[in-house]
Amino acid sequence: MLSLQVSAENLKVKIVKVSLKNNLVVVNKGSSDGLERHDQAQFIANKQVVAQGKLVKIKEGQSLWKVNRRAKVRRLASAEKVKLNLLEGRQMESHGRLTKSDKPKHRFKVGLGTEQLSNRFRLSDDDQQRFESNRAEDQTSRRYVGMDSVADMALVPTLKMSHEFSKSFELDYELAYHMMSKNQDASYLKGGGQLTWDWAGGRELKIEGRGMIDYHQDNDLSGAVDKDNNGNISSSERIYDQARFNEFETELSYQTRAFDQGSHQIDLSPFLGYTARVFDEPFGNQDRSGMFAGGRVSYRFNKEIKVIAGIRLEKLSTGSGQELTLVDEVSAGADLNSDGVQTDNAALVTSVDRSQSRRTLSLGCEAKVSRSVRLELGYSQRESQYSTGNSADQKHFGQTKDRTRVESALRFDLSDNIDLKLGHEMVRDTDFNESTTSLGLRYVGGF
Repeated sequence: MLSLQVSAENLKVKIVKVSLKNNLVVVNKGSSDGLERHDQAQFIANKQVVAQGKLVKIKEGQSLWKVNRRAKVRRLASAEKVKLNLLEGRQMESHGRLTKSDKPKHRFKVGLGTEQLSNRFRLSDDDQQRFESNRAEDQTSRRYVGMDSVADMALVPTLKMSHEFSKSFELDYELAYHMMSKNQDASYLKGGGQLTWDWAGGRELKIEGRGMIDYHQDNDLSGAVDKDNNGNISSSERIYDQARFNEFETELSYQTRAFDQGSHQIDLSPFLGYTARVFDEPFGNQDRSGMFAGGRVSYRFNKEIKVIAGIRLEKLSTGSGQELTLVDEVSAGADLNSDGVQTDNAALVTSVDRSQSRRTLSLGCEAKVSRSVRLELGYSQRESQYSTGNSADQKHFGQTKDRTRVESALRFDLSDNIDLKLGHEMVRDTDFNESTTSLGLRYVGGF
C-alpha cells in the first residue's frame, strides 16, 4: 500500500467522530491517502499541537486513532480544521508500540477452510438421478468414471503473501488447494497474484493473474459404437472420458476517485483482460480463449457501507474441428448422418464451434454490522450466446445460456490477527444447479 513520506508536510483531515470514553478519534483519511496501521502522529489545530495519537484501525477512506489523553480528545472534538503530522522513530508519550519504521514489509495470511458442495461436477437433475441409479449401461460407457459422489466436502488450506517493495508498490499472491474428501481424484489447485501501484487520492493501477490447475469439469462423449446397427446410439453404446482443464486469466485495471465529498465517495475502475482454458485430450477442440473488458463503480456511504456495480463483456473463441455428437434427427425431420434412418440419438461427426459472446452484470454490497463483524452480499447474472453457424450442431446452434450467482458471507474479527468467514453461494444455470457452504479461519502475521 502507498505510505506517506514523513516530513514537515501535514495531512489535512476532518474529525468525523470522537469517543471521550475510550479516547478515540475517527478522521476522514485512510489507506487510500497513504496512512497505515500503527502510524503515529501529532494533531495540529490553529498551528498548535493539541494531541498525539496512534492509528489503531484503518479502512480505505477512514481511520481510527487512539489519543493519549481524554482532555486532548475534547479539544479535537471542538476543532474544525486539523492537520496530521506523522512521526517517525519516536515513541508515544504513554505507549511503547511499533513506529512506522518498525512495521513489517512482508505479511502472510495462513488459512484453513472447508467447503460443502451440493453438486461437485455440476450435473443436471437427470444426470444426478442416473448417477444415483448406477445403471449397467452407464458403467459400460464410463459416463461417471472418476465421479464417486455428487455432493462432496473439500478441505482447503490457503496461503497468501504480501510484499511491500516501496512506498507505492506491492506484490500479493495466494495459493489454495481444494482437497476433496469423496472425489479425491477431482482435487485441484487454485491461485493468483497481483501487482499494485498506489497513489494518494484513491488512484490505483493493478495487474492481476489467476488460474486453476487440473480441474475435473465433467465427463464428455468421446466415442460411440453402434453394436446393433440400428442407427440409434443407446447409453451402453457411448464412450465417455474425463474432461479436465487448466485455466488462466490476467487483468489490467485502473481505479480513480471520481467523487469525494464528506461521507460520500465514488470510485471508477475500468479493466481489460485475457482468459484461456486448455483441455486435456481428447477434448482439445473445447479449448477457448479471448479478451474481456468492463468496468466497476463503487459507492461508499458514511464509511460503513460500500456498494459495487459492474459489467464484464467477453468474446471467446474455440476450436471448430470435427467432433462426434449425438443429434435428434426425428425433431429435425432429416437424416442428418445419411445412414438411411431417422433416430433421436444419431451419431454425427460434424464441425463443433463453441465460440460465444458473454455479458455479466454484477452488484455487491459490503456493510459493517458491528465493530468486529462485516456482511458481504453479491449477485451476478451472465448471458452466453453461441455463434456457430452449423445447424447440425444442435447443442450450440442458436443457443443461449444463462447463469445466476448469489453470494453471502459474514466476516468476524476474532482478534487483531485472527478472522473467521462463513459463506454461502448458490448457482442457477441453464444446465445445472449448485450450492456451496464454506467456513474458513485465517491467521495474519508479518516480518
